[in-house]
Amino acid sequence: MSKRCKVKIICKVCGMTKKIKPSDIKNGGGNYCSHICQEIAKRNKVKIICEVCGKEKEIIPSIVKRGDGKYCSLKCRQIAQRGEKSHFWKGGISNNSYPRTWTKGLRNLIRDRDNNRCIRCNRAREEFKQALSIHHIDADKDNCNPQNLITLCDHVSGSCHGLTRGKEELFAKGFRNILTRLYGYEYI
Repeated sequence: MSKRCKVKIICKVCGMTKKIKPSDIKNGGGNYCSHICQEIAKRNKVKIICEVCGKEKEIIPSIVKRGDGKYCSLKCRQIAQRGEKSHFWKGGISNNSYPRTWTKGLRNLIRDRDNNRCIRCNRAREEFKQALSIHHIDADKDNCNPQNLITLCDHVSGSCHGLTRGKEELFAKGFRNILTRLYGYEYI
């Protein structure tokens, strides 16, 4: 490997510079100049007390510095971020059941209207193993008016339906504009 392909890093423990391969950084390395400095960094941990269970745990300072390190485990973090404490919380509306008008026939009607394509990214139903999702533009499960329903993909990482969760108001105007352009719907 030529020297031109190496990247200069600064050791987080001793401050020395070292040239390493870019792939080492990509694979999570590039923080220390040697195994000795890496071991020193591991020993210099800070103690935190879990906000959920009160258990004491040692973690590296950089985790605390970035605002994490409040919980001793993933389980405690999940407990702490349930319900009203979650940034996705909407007052418990997700627990409400759908109305009787929310039928398989209605969902298929909307998919057919939208040509079995995601309204946002235009990906076709055939690209997925499951049917496309039907999304309530105003996030109100009781509003099953076709003008409030759109087809979105929801079966891949970074899906269009997943992008809207918690940001319904941000996406609503754009979705309404798309439906107005495609189907002539008018909104008040």
